[in-house]
Amino acid sequence: MSPDHQDATEDELNLKQSLAFVKHSAKDFLAVKAELFAMEIKEVVDFTKGKLLILLLVILCTSAFYLMFWVFCIGLGSVLLNDKLGVISEWNAEWLLLLLFTAVSHVVVVLLLILKLGKKSESPFFTATKSEFKRDKQWLEKSN
Repeated sequence: MSPDHQDATEDELNLKQSLAFVKHSAKDFLAVKAELFAMEIKEVVDFTKGKLLILLLVILCTSAFYLMFWVFCIGLGSVLLNDKLGVISEWNAEWLLLLLFTAVSHVVVVLLLILKLGKKSESPFFTATKSEFKRDKQWLEKSN
């Protein structure tokens, strides 16, 4: 075997080893990036679940307020029309005040939940991925 042929064989072997190393490194690199992405997706999902729960509570409390408001209006209307219709009855209207208090408290809860719903996440999403990409970009720029 000639020295030139032996050098070519060694170069091919080195090239194959280099390609195998690059392939293995790329596979590891992508696996780490995928794991990081999965962790950050979980954070986004958890945050979104919290927002959806708050939205459900807002809908529930708003619906309760709507119903109580109309019950209050009907009750108040019946009190105001009581003497006008000639109906004689002696009853107290404390339940109207209680109903109004309950309805107003639901509105306060709804407003507080809406304010909470409008808040942004305390930590921005995908920060680890962004910083990894930034470091990768810097590393690639230094390598070239």
